[in-house]
Amino acid sequence: MPSRPRNKKFSKSGRGNNRFHAVSAAEIEQRNQRLADLDEERAVRRQDSDEDEEEGDEEQKTENGASGESKKVETVESRKERQQREKAEAYRKRHEAGLTDEYKEDMERLEKVRKRREEVSARKLIEKADELEAEQERLDKLKLLVKKESGKKKSKNVIPKLDKITIKKMKPPVLKEALKERGLEIQGNGKALTARLLAYEESR
Repeated sequence: MPSRPRNKKFSKSGRGNNRFHAVSAAEIEQRNQRLADLDEERAVRRQDSDEDEEEGDEEQKTENGASGESKKVETVESRKERQQREKAEAYRKRHEAGLTDEYKEDMERLEKVRKRREEVSARKLIEKADELEAEQERLDKLKLLVKKESGKKKSKNVIPKLDKITIKKMKPPVLKEALKERGLEIQGNGKALTARLLAYEESR
């Protein structure tokens, strides 16, 4: 009985370099099964590869979309900041030029404050002048009172002038009292006291 030929080795694609010659129905079925398994494996690998590519594309699109959205948000925010800055700068210039309502209100408040200060200052000056006037009146009254009191004292201290007849009739104790009242010496006898008093009264 002749020997059967050995099976050729399959390549990676599942098929040998030479044509496979099946001898029996079992070998044919075995070959067909192996070919079907290889085709199924290739189909699974191809599907996995396609899915990986699709996932990579989706991720790239997602990243590109997120980057675009971020740039768009940044652009919108930067535009708003620039607009706010320009608006603030324009308002500052208008305020410095006195064209804003806030500036006018500030000026009105300052004017009111200035008027109040002027009124307070004027009132203080009037009060000070009134105080000085009252003090001057008090001093004038005090001077007048002192003058009156001084006049009274002078009138009390006025020594009446004595004539010669009155002096000669006076006794030594009375002569001494008169001399003492006039600040004169009181030593001596009656004639000396009389002469001293007469000389003083004649000199007045």
